[in-house]
Amino acid sequence: MSTNPLKEIGRKYQTDKVDHGYMDVYYDYFRPFQNKKINILEIGVYNASSMVTWREFFPNAHLIGMDIEDKTSIFNHDIFTSWPRDGTSTFYMADQGDRRQLIFMAEMIKAETGKGFDIIIDDGSHFQHDLMVSFGCLFPYVNTDGLYVLEDMCRAEHLVHSPVKGCWWGSPDENHQASHLPGLSKASMAPKKWLPNGKKDLFHCAETTMERLRDSDEMTNAFLTSQENKYITDHAASVAFYKGLVPPISGASSLAIVTKA
Repeated sequence: MSTNPLKEIGRKYQTDKVDHGYMDVYYDYFRPFQNKKINILEIGVYNASSMVTWREFFPNAHLIGMDIEDKTSIFNHDIFTSWPRDGTSTFYMADQGDRRQLIFMAEMIKAETGKGFDIIIDDGSHFQHDLMVSFGCLFPYVNTDGLYVLEDMCRAEHLVHSPVKGCWWGSPDENHQASHLPGLSKASMAPKKWLPNGKKDLFHCAETTMERLRDSDEMTNAFLTSQENKYITDHAASVAFYKGLVPPISGASSLAIVTKA
């Protein structure tokens, strides 16, 4: 019998989280939640391979998918509509870089279920602005002892020098059309509040910020308001950081998991 059933389920549905090495990390974090009635939000639905993975691994969870593109048709599939356990599924179309849309979605879930999120997984645009704004805006909606996961944080050096595909700040002057991933052009066209004077400072990219939060226990990021920075500083119980290309992570992007106090 496999010692990591989450990884086996991920292989069955062909999610790239297995290839990135994320499932080797997630199992120990997610296992305590497995059979509980929890709320799980994944930002970025793409082809739903990870959504069906969560559906099987968390049979009693309320599973929420959010994407900047309309993925309603995916959530009409039998695995979501006819699930035999207590689990339910919901889809919201929203821009993860828009605070108003994020708060609307989170408040709707809170009203429907009576609580916030037990697990949030950001697998969305991977733009630096969107990663940080989503974290700052949604971390207050994470329940005590819950988890906030930031996937695919571009390596800081790749944001400056490297031609690595998919490593962007997300600002309008970057070419996102080269990517085959859906939703990126829509995300890049949406109005954003970029760093002061349009400056792309590696001090404020997601990877550097999350490493700093782990090491200093203080959130400092120019994409966030002072209130958002303080809330994360005060309520982040622990930060686990996994550097890209360092085992078990096989991809070029880093991973962070924040536990809520």
